Amino acid sequence: MNNEKRQLKISEVQKRIPKLYQACYLKAASGKASPREAIKAFCQSCVGYSNVADEIANCPDLSCSLFCYRPFKILPDASGKGLKGKTQGDFPP
Repeated sequence: MNNEKRQLKISEVQKRIPKLYQACYLKAASGKASPREAIKAFCQSCVGYSNVADEIANCPDLSCSLFCYRPFKILPDASGKGLKGKTQGDFPP
């Protein structure tokens, strides 16, 4: 019974997620995602699925336990400053 309730809840949540992000959410919610994919799904949800790459790269929640693991981090240049527009792009939107 508990599994049926969970599946129903996942289905309800999925309906509110933009189609572009649904596959990532479903993979994470089903337990089939890698840790990186699960973190990506969490971060997408946290920023409300809006302007995902920029919002995650500029995440203001420095106390988040996943902050150091988030996708789309701005890569530092030789001076230690971020390279404008350059991100750790191993996670397409």
